[in-house]
Amino acid sequence: MKFPKMPSRRSSAQSELDSGVKRSTSAPPAMKECFPECIQLADGRRAERILCPRRSWDRTIQFYYNGHLGIPVGDIFRGKQVQDSQETVGIAGLSTVSLQWPGYDSPEMCDVGRVTVSSKTIQDLAVELCTALYSFYNRASKITPSVEDVPWTLFSQISLKDIVLGSIHFDAGVGVPDFYVLRM
Repeated sequence: MKFPKMPSRRSSAQSELDSGVKRSTSAPPAMKECFPECIQLADGRRAERILCPRRSWDRTIQFYYNGHLGIPVGDIFRGKQVQDSQETVGIAGLSTVSLQWPGYDSPEMCDVGRVTVSSKTIQDLAVELCTALYSFYNRASKITPSVEDVPWTLFSQISLKDIVLGSIHFDAGVGVPDFYVLRM
């Protein structure tokens, strides 16, 4: 039995020539970037990235203040306009956000760690994420974290004012924020 011959696939260079439209074969910049283990804030303080599983993401939104990656959570709670850009988020519909923090993966934290966001701007998204973190933080005060994650213990080792929101990564409708912790 003979199968019909499939049309040959055109190279991206040939396709660009034919259509007059430039196409990039490389991943978008946010996908290529390796997120730093430490960041320096606009005021000179340094923050260390919390440990969480890394994976490939469909989309990443980074939060900047005064040209520096990272927004202190305390500034969000004080009502400051902290996001440099007021561009829209561009997330179609509602998205679920999963807050992950080392040592707080117990079943009683699962409900608090999952929230739904419907932000229009990046500033609004930052506010919603920090509000969700506040609920997560309050719930964490009633739980003993796993022993191996003692340096990341909320309340006794880390307070809300020590946490910095760096970015959020989306994959299949779920967002996972990337938090940093100020280390003095």
